[in-house]
Amino acid sequence: MLLNRLSPVWRILCVVGLMCAANTAVPVQPPISLPSPTMGVSDALIEELFSNDVEVRKVANAELDTIARIGFGPEDSQKLLLAALRPNQVGTRVHLQPYVYIFSALKRQPSERFIPVIEAQFPRKDANQARYAFALLGAIGTKAAAEAVLNILREQRPRLPASLILQEFAESPDPSEVSSVLFPSLLEFVDSDPPQFSICRLLWIFHDAGWLSEETVAPATTSTLALYAKLEKRLSRQQQTTTGRWMYSDSYSVDRDYGGLWLDLLPAFPTTQSRNFLRRATKFTDPLLQYYAVRSFLRLGEKVDPAVLLSVAAHPETRNRLYGLLAEKEMLSEFPKPYWTQAALSEADMFEWLVYPTELGEPPGKLELMAIVPTPEKSRRNREDYYVYRFTDRKKPREWLAGIVGPIPRDGELHYSVEDTYSDFEPWDKCSPEEHVARMLKDGEKD
Repeated sequence: MLLNRLSPVWRILCVVGLMCAANTAVPVQPPISLPSPTMGVSDALIEELFSNDVEVRKVANAELDTIARIGFGPEDSQKLLLAALRPNQVGTRVHLQPYVYIFSALKRQPSERFIPVIEAQFPRKDANQARYAFALLGAIGTKAAAEAVLNILREQRPRLPASLILQEFAESPDPSEVSSVLFPSLLEFVDSDPPQFSICRLLWIFHDAGWLSEETVAPATTSTLALYAKLEKRLSRQQQTTTGRWMYSDSYSVDRDYGGLWLDLLPAFPTTQSRNFLRRATKFTDPLLQYYAVRSFLRLGEKVDPAVLLSVAAHPETRNRLYGLLAEKEMLSEFPKPYWTQAALSEADMFEWLVYPTELGEPPGKLELMAIVPTPEKSRRNREDYYVYRFTDRKKPREWLAGIVGPIPRDGELHYSVEDTYSDFEPWDKCSPEEHVARMLKDGEKD
């Protein structure tokens, strides 16, 4: 009977509906067939998920999502997992691959039943498929899933997966138990690049949350710090006498990302050597690396040289990060006074927005504050201002473009990371500062 195939909530709704219909003259309509766990995932649906026709796949993905919201039976889950682990899947773009949709659906109902299947059928040739398989193990989040990660990594040596997604383990019901399995064993693989980044990131999350004791990682201290020592040499060679575009070059950006993560991680290994690494990092030209060294020193409870804080605050990329960090630590009295202005913090907001990869993607050639404009009259906000900037793009150095930062309340306090930092890259001389603000706010409402 159809009612037996529906969830309890749907059964109640259908019974109530039939009772109401029985007491009226309106003919009873045939019940609508709804997806349910017992209806199963058909072989036809799986084949449609793998169709070469993109439109067919989209319809199949929508159907899979509907079933996933209600729930899979054990057989359905196993069938889908085997399909997700198939080699040579269709599509040229990662986000269109069938395994992306299937793994996402399975993450709604992670189960330890998946673990032996993933271990036995682990994708060895498709790096992105491997990432999603690791992510599903992370979503399962048990000690058995953590042991499976280690087993797979050991079996894959020396050809480790190109990348890992492990941060889901941080959502485990018992992260302390999981961390005792993953660490320090996972540090065996931290010398491999690029898995190094994912492993270090997970180590930082667990340590920062207090789920990982210093005693747990202590056995790996010497070997782990030796890896940073190699990176420190590369970073030192790449520093230049002044800040500039070199900090955003492709040749430096990867080491820069790793450097920031490692400097963030050093408090997990509170030794004299790690403190010496942090002191040397405060002497780098790159203010972002200086900032991470400052943050780690504060986490270790150590005082930072005011000259280093001044260097970090002087650069717009790191100024607001430092302000936020000191505010969090209730140490704003240490923030360098030359940059204790709303104009300085707003400039940093605009700079950070522009260098984001989806925007300008690099530092502006020039960045100038041109006007402070009250919030438009039609806005519901009162007593707030927008800081209006003009800037140049390196590719078109003679063309000035407009950008805004706000709203900034007129409450006598300093504000950063405000919600309407934006540019539509329209020419500065196109209109007045007030018209730039009104136009860009209207664009934001459309988005």
